[in-house]
Amino acid sequence: MTRRAIPRFASALAATALGLVSLAATAYASEPDFQILVNDRTDKCIDVAGHSAIAGGVLHEWDCGHDSNSHNQHWGVRPAADGFFTLVVHEHGFCMAEHGLNAQLTQENCDGRSSELWRWAPDAAAGRLWLQSRSGLCVALIPNTSKNGTPIGVQFCSNSSASHWHAEPTQ
Repeated sequence: MTRRAIPRFASALAATALGLVSLAATAYASEPDFQILVNDRTDKCIDVAGHSAIAGGVLHEWDCGHDSNSHNQHWGVRPAADGFFTLVVHEHGFCMAEHGLNAQLTQENCDGRSSELWRWAPDAAAGRLWLQSRSGLCVALIPNTSKNGTPIGVQFCSNSSASHWHAEPTQ
């Protein structure tokens, strides 16, 4: 399996892992700035279920689509404070939000609340990345399976393959 390219907003990862600089997010602007968020083990994406157009629409794992018909998997990055950023789904402009331990992620109106803040954090033991919320919990498949429709929530950060993610540019 080939290693995926590190997206622009994570280009400072190596230095971040060494504690030399904080991870900076790129500006949210146009289609080239959108990314898909992919689980390292399943090679599937964070997807807004059913292309939901309402706040509260749930996020789950689904086969990745890099094309213009997959805007429910394309996430833009808006910088926030302290190395955090918000993730905005291209299709309807909602933000990815967490609701506590083991609760499924949803898309919500973007209002800057802490549950919408994310950062890439290194899992040094596994040599991989976590997508970590402001609360310190990490995005994970719940349960850890490759089945389309698997809920995505937040759990305690671990070296489980359910918790390792990367971003890829849309095509």
